[in-house]
Amino acid sequence: SQRLVDRFRRERQILAKLRHPNIAQLFDGGETEDGSPYIIMEYVEGKPLLAWAEAANASRNARIDKLLQACAAVGFAHANLIVHRDITPSNVMVTADGVVKLIDFGIARPAGVNEPAPSLSGAGGSLQTLSLTPGYAAPERMTRAEPTTAADVYSLGKLAQTLLEADAKNPELAAIIARATAHAPQDRYASVDLLAADIKAWRDGYPVLAFNTGRGRYAFSKFIGRHKRATWATGLGLALLLAAFVGTGVAFFRAEHAREAEARRFDEVRTLASYLLFDLNEQLRRVPGNTLARADLVTKAQGYLDTLSKAENPDRDLRLETARGYFRLAEIQNSPLSRNLGMTEDARGNLQRARNALGAIEAVPASADVRVTRARIDATDGLIVQTEEKDPARGRALIDEAVKLLDAVPAEERGDDWHLARRDVGRADMEFLSVNEQMADLKTAADRHDALINVWPQSIPFDIATIERAITQYYRGLSFTYTDNDAGAVPVLHDSYDTLLRQERKAPNDPDLLFFLAWAGGEGYGAAARLSDEAMAEAEYMLTGAADASRRLVAIEDRDESALTVATAVGETHAQHLGNNKRFPEAIAEQKRIVALKAAKGKPDANLAFSEMILGLIASKAKDRQLTCESWTTANQHFTEQEKLGKLLPFHSAFLPGLRKNLDVCVKGGSTFGPLR
Repeated sequence: SQRLVDRFRRERQILAKLRHPNIAQLFDGGETEDGSPYIIMEYVEGKPLLAWAEAANASRNARIDKLLQACAAVGFAHANLIVHRDITPSNVMVTADGVVKLIDFGIARPAGVNEPAPSLSGAGGSLQTLSLTPGYAAPERMTRAEPTTAADVYSLGKLAQTLLEADAKNPELAAIIARATAHAPQDRYASVDLLAADIKAWRDGYPVLAFNTGRGRYAFSKFIGRHKRATWATGLGLALLLAAFVGTGVAFFRAEHAREAEARRFDEVRTLASYLLFDLNEQLRRVPGNTLARADLVTKAQGYLDTLSKAENPDRDLRLETARGYFRLAEIQNSPLSRNLGMTEDARGNLQRARNALGAIEAVPASADVRVTRARIDATDGLIVQTEEKDPARGRALIDEAVKLLDAVPAEERGDDWHLARRDVGRADMEFLSVNEQMADLKTAADRHDALINVWPQSIPFDIATIERAITQYYRGLSFTYTDNDAGAVPVLHDSYDTLLRQERKAPNDPDLLFFLAWAGGEGYGAAARLSDEAMAEAEYMLTGAADASRRLVAIEDRDESALTVATAVGETHAQHLGNNKRFPEAIAEQKRIVALKAAKGKPDANLAFSEMILGLIASKAKDRQLTCESWTTANQHFTEQEKLGKLLPFHSAFLPGLRKNLDVCVKGGSTFGPLR
């Protein structure tokens, strides 16, 4: 059936980005000539978990070891934003060498993708189509709830309950299972790592977080259990040492317990910071109305990261993890490479904190992971410097430094993370060139970016490569439109828009897809309108789609300056579309709305001046000389102010000669105006 074919293809896409010793590996995949999908996978010669335990008469520790291997596999999938959703004994295989292999990702989904709710009547999905294994599926799987990591925590808890049935009466194990399988997702362990930590603590005789109620007697008994030989001597030895033990042993216990508690709290802070920045934010960012919740999330994550940064004598991994956390926080706050909360100053501060965290481990030669992180920091900062400070020289230097850092990584050390960082730096380069209207260089950069994508390893999902090629086409199309080659731009921007539209249907409301979909549609229509009436008519669907995408984007990212920019740009294109169709009253009303939106932001800038200039252009076509000259006069005043401050981009500067020439016509009382550019 088509449903099973789709499931098969989805499993191939998911496995392509999961490389872990406890996950059955994908070697190759594709489709036969008749369209049937296939995958070539690692052959796992072994037994399902429960069958292995019974055949091997496995001890408790051996069973726990396999359970922890399964937790490691699931935790790795979660780190890659994949929820397995069907963790059962039959999907956890054990090889002859005792290695666990997690299999069957056929119903796995990225976090945040809904599934149809089941109903016994068959409407809206059914129990049969839900694809769950009774007894191991989390309760929320029976609803339309988005798949989250909590569902897999539940299934692992049920797996532990079955695998360790002989110890079912142990109160600590019972507490672990109870927390993992709590009915409400928020009452479960926050991550698989925390579940695994409690299982290890129970195995090794340490206090169990799920069981520990703060009673000193419980923790003390765990200490005694771990140090039987050291704390219990025979007969007389015990009597002689008892007094000393009461004084020093208890003190030692308290110190050890305090260290354990502190270490456990610290690990929880690391886990929570990562969860907030990488998991929860991704789930929230596609849903309108979540801006305040995301801002609150950022505040909490900032506190957690600041705690991590103050750790005494942090090791290399903690420094790198902290740097990555600060960088991710800066991305959410204000990265021109992604949709954000518009918190520019906070973002700049966290980029510097990320640099500081890396400082102690940026030895020469630095390792690949350090160079990758630093390159991402520099590229993002370069665009912020360009956008906010209008300092293209410094912005260019930062982006160039990011390229050098990545180029210095030896070829054999260039994994997926390196390729994706090179993608981000390449995109920063194209954005920089487009803003500064270096169009010949932009075309070269787009060709270079395509060449990089063509050598991506197969482990990077196909959809990511498809999206990146479409974005590259958008920038290539811009390089044509700004060199008056609309005939070359139209098919390229059509291709970009159509590809992005297909991808957005797969990932509805993805802010980054909406952003580029709106720009590609607006620019594509604009190029077509300049080319011919026939091309304009064929491109109307792009303008309609761009308007829809920009409206949805603003609803989701209502604090992101770039979202408002694309929405107003598409609105201006729509106003000009109305003018091109001689619907002048509607066109003027729409453009006045855009001008009012920008004026409401406060101090006039070049963007407001541009919109005022467009209002004058539409008015000139409507033969409204008074509105034309008033709009152009105001636009010129605002452009001149920005020009004196050195904040005028090349894009805006290019219109000044034509604008001022037309103003001379206004001053002389004329009404025959020339082109603005």
